[in-house]
Amino acid sequence: MAGKFWQEGDSKAEKDFRIEKNGNLSGCSGVFVGKTEILNENKQFRRVYYRGKSIVLPVLVIYMLKNGLNQNRLGITTSKKIGKAATRNRAKRVIKAAFTDVATSLPVGFDFVLVARGRTAKEKSTYIKQVIQRGIKVLMKG
Repeated sequence: MAGKFWQEGDSKAEKDFRIEKNGNLSGCSGVFVGKTEILNENKQFRRVYYRGKSIVLPVLVIYMLKNGLNQNRLGITTSKKIGKAATRNRAKRVIKAAFTDVATSLPVGFDFVLVARGRTAKEKSTYIKQVIQRGIKVLMKG
């Protein structure tokens, strides 16, 4: 099995699930959610900043804008004010984990930009998840 994760004759893997010819998974329980697209161009971020709604919270800033697509897109921003690279990466990881938990309950067709603040890297993703849910709920109302 060197270099391969799963081989055709592996009986344990075959019992867990099988992939049909058309690419569908069968025999699996649970819900499979597609990936949220990522905002990665400067003009996409600027569009959300200037045209979208925003809410400033102690842990992060949320920007939201309708995108007219059948999917949500996410952008995460951390500045050098937060700390060194390890701190910024932790902040991004925590935000991404919280957003993936919330993603199934969000309305479809929006761009979200989440800007980390100083406290973001110190908090756990469960707390950030609650903050994101409340912030987006407020943005939807107003």
